[in-house]
Amino acid sequence: MDCPLTVIYDSECKFCIAQIDLIKKLSLNQTRLLYLPRNSENIEKTIPKVKEFDFSKGLLFVNEDGKIFIGADAIYYISLNLKVLRYFSFLYLIPFLKPLFKFMYYLVAKNRYFLSKFCNSENCSI
Repeated sequence: MDCPLTVIYDSECKFCIAQIDLIKKLSLNQTRLLYLPRNSENIEKTIPKVKEFDFSKGLLFVNEDGKIFIGADAIYYISLNLKVLRYFSFLYLIPFLKPLFKFMYYLVAKNRYFLSKFCNSENCSI
């Protein structure tokens, strides 16, 4: 299966949208990553496996083979396609840091609507 690299995000969350905007700005190749809101009309037709995932656990990343990664794992694969972050992405693979990154992502995902209160259309600060 040959899919475009796809990021699926919560388009009803201002915090999430701000993070996607940041990812777009940091992207190495603007056309390499496809961004889809999770409530896109034909998302399940485009990526059938997406219906198996719980979006409350975080954003999704779909690789070229159609494999889906969620939350902190998705951020790792996205970071490989970002200008500066790709140089630090190896940190996620360090065994004692990976659980820390996953926990930090869990906290952010769980509180994303609260964090949205700190967002505006231009940027987002916590």
